[in-house]
This record gives sequence, C-alpha cells and structure tokens, in this order.
Amino acid sequence: AIAGTATTRRLASMEGVTLTVFFALTGVILSVAVNYVVLRYALRPLTSLQATAERVTAGDLSVRAEQPGGGDPLIAQLAQAFNAMLDQVEDDTRAIEHSRALTERLTQQVIEAQEEERQRIARELHDDTAQALATLVIYAETASQQPALPTFVAERLHGLRSLASQTLEGVRTIIADLRP
Repeated sequence: AIAGTATTRRLASMEGVTLTVFFALTGVILSVAVNYVVLRYALRPLTSLQATAERVTAGDLSVRAEQPGGGDPLIAQLAQAFNAMLDQVEDDTRAIEHSRALTERLTQQVIEAQEEERQRIARELHDDTAQALATLVIYAETASQQPALPTFVAERLHGLRSLASQTLEGVRTIIADLRP
C-alpha cells in the first residue's frame, strides 16, 4: 500500500487524476486480498477446532483436535485443552456404562433372590401351614359327626371347621400370589 501510494504520487503529477485513482484502488484491493489470505492462514486452526466441536456435538467422542504446528501457542493450548476434555468425557462415559451394566446385573440378582424367597415362603406355607389347616378341617368335620355330641360342641366344631376352611383358602390365595 505504501509503495503503491508513493508510485501513485510520482505518476499523478505526470498523467492525471485517473491514474491516481486507479493506483489507489489497486493498492486497496491488493491490501484487502493479502489481509484475507493472511487471516485465512492464521485462523485455519480455529476452523479445525470448530469442525472438531461440530463432530463432538454430533456424538463422535473419538475425534480429537489437530495440534497446529508453528502457529499461535494459545490456539495450540486451546486444542490441547479441548482434547483433554474429550478424553475426560470418554473416560466418564465408559465409567457410566460400566456402572449401568453393574446396576443391571445387581438388579437381576435382587429380582432372582426375591423370586427364590417367594418360592421358599410359598413352599413352606403349602407344606406346613396349608397341610395343618387341611388336617384341622378334617378333624373338625370328623369330630362334629360323632353321635350324641352336645349341640353346643357340634356348633363350635362346625364354626371351627368353617374358620379353618376360610383360613386355608386365604393361605392358598397367598401361595398363588407368591408364585413368580
């Protein structure tokens, strides 16, 4: 731009105003073009960082920012910090996945333990409580059919049989509900 201005002054006195305008415009255009090329080159690492950030936003955590060579050291530090953050995010993601898998496995073990406990309780209710109640119903029925039994005792035995039958049905319902 300075050389163009000096040349324009020298030539302006010789050939007129048109030549001066021409050289001034040429100087401005060349200056803008050179600045564009220099800025484009200087900002290329930032463009690379932007592309990397867009890929990360799209879900690609394996991508890393390129380390610019010979440019601004602050941009190199930025790329290095960006890569360190991505490494940390990748490590955290792996830890979360491991934790999720462990949680699923432990949940499955808890469910299996609950099912086994329910089966054990159902078996014990069936084998012990239900059998005892069924025996009680049979004994009450047999005892109430004895001849020459006082009415009061026969009524009590009938009530006992009815209560034992209802309780037995309740236990059977509980057993059915405990099944997986």
